[in-house]
Amino acid sequence: MDETTFKFTTIERASREYLDSLLDGQEQPFFTGLPSIDRSMGGLHKGELCIVGGRPSHGKSMFGLNWLYNVAAEQVNCLMISEEMSKSALAMRSLSFITDTPQDRWRDSYDAIYEQSAQFWRTRGNVLIVESVRSVTRATEAIEHAVKYSAVEFVVVDYLQLLTGRGGNKYEQVSNVSSELKHAAVKHNVAVVVLAQLGREIDKRGDNIPRLFDLKDSGQIEQDADQVMFVQWPLKNDPKYRPINEYRVFCAKNRNRAINQTVVELRFVPSRQKLQEIPVEAMPNYTPQFDTFSNR
Repeated sequence: MDETTFKFTTIERASREYLDSLLDGQEQPFFTGLPSIDRSMGGLHKGELCIVGGRPSHGKSMFGLNWLYNVAAEQVNCLMISEEMSKSALAMRSLSFITDTPQDRWRDSYDAIYEQSAQFWRTRGNVLIVESVRSVTRATEAIEHAVKYSAVEFVVVDYLQLLTGRGGNKYEQVSNVSSELKHAAVKHNVAVVVLAQLGREIDKRGDNIPRLFDLKDSGQIEQDADQVMFVQWPLKNDPKYRPINEYRVFCAKNRNRAINQTVVELRFVPSRQKLQEIPVEAMPNYTPQFDTFSNR
């Protein structure tokens, strides 16, 4: 092989280039917009792959969309590869996020909601949608096209096990999908968030705490991921669980940075398809006597 096909550099030069990129703001990570998670994980950088795992109906898509909205708010162009939801379903979810008007009143409040939506997207980068690409090959082609023609920098894939890949069995296919998405993140210098199903074995354990080996169909997913987070809505495990809007994010892997908090508790507002921080005064160990001291 002709040696000119290799791209050689030195660690010293790479280190200087990285420091320069920090100085001019090129290495800004993409944050979820939820301070407790962002403090824990430090955001996602270009070239990195984040897996967000969860059982069905635990809010994986909602989590991915919330992250998209926050990144777009920084005037970053984004791409949503949606295998599970149609563009109409995504539109409905985005409108729920944007407006506090109940969905059964949208028709009567058309003008007001239209203006709210216009204002919301006016201040954000473009968020492209591509539906039903079916294979990881088509997914990586969509990423390449979006980067080249729409300057996309942040991608969400919903979800991993719905994409087909090369291989003679499910394990090999899912492994191929995971590896190809990681390769796309590096090749095109984009941050990629991939939603993934967890196996049902977690439902049989008494603690319901997700672990890396719960990632369904392939151990390759864990290996390829730079970050892994698990989302959980306890109400879905136990209909009697209270408070009903408690939501948890388990921070399980962070290859390039520390994990500062392994479990983050949030509030889920289903009617708005939105996650919120828990106010300090709502925390169980809150002591109002310290308010005056803290505000000095």
